[in-house]
Amino acid sequence: MKSYTNSSFGELLNRKRLLIAEGLLLDTTLPISTISAKIGYKNPSSLFRLFTAKLNMTPTQFRRQHAGEHN
Repeated sequence: MKSYTNSSFGELLNRKRLLIAEGLLLDTTLPISTISAKIGYKNPSSLFRLFTAKLNMTPTQFRRQHAGEHN
């Protein structure tokens, strides 16, 4: 897969998870723990690590910063 996409399966999976989580954070009032479970993480800390690594902010900060931008 990496030869076609220049990304590993794990990298592609995390990109997809991040996009879905961003949408859920903006479109719902679901708790972070529920969003984390919906995208396949057993522990919400994994979602926090992903957001911090890719966006330099927590899911909570993302939701607050982008509130009202996406409907």
